[in-house]
Amino acid sequence: MAIGYTGNVRMFALDFRPHLPSEIRDTLEAYQDKGRMAMIVNHIAFDFFFPAAYALLLYNIMARIRRCAQTETSATLLSLPWAAFAADYLENGGFILSAHWYSSEVTLLVWVAAMATALKFAALTAAVLVAFHGAFAENA
Repeated sequence: MAIGYTGNVRMFALDFRPHLPSEIRDTLEAYQDKGRMAMIVNHIAFDFFFPAAYALLLYNIMARIRRCAQTETSATLLSLPWAAFAADYLENGGFILSAHWYSSEVTLLVWVAAMATALKFAALTAAVLVAFHGAFAENA
């Protein structure tokens, strides 16, 4: 549990679901100035390397499973972890900039963060499903 965190306000990094733009705005409002600054520091400090780590892990798993299938579809599927990687950094940038330039309105930055979150979850889910399918298809 984070020091001082009561659980009354959602935490972006601990929600494993996409965020609606209005939810992002409401959460940033609930954080107030000190909470928004702490969120910026936490995103920069803790969520900087994680997207690269999971993208490399998923890419390597998928590449090893699919190395025998040198098709155009395999090359497209191998781009899924990198799409999630890019969307995650876009999401983080949207969160950080939305917190830095906080507005009580739903801004373009909030929409970018929300859409990037949805894209990240879609690409990650697809990459994990493809990796599992490839792993079990190889053993079948």
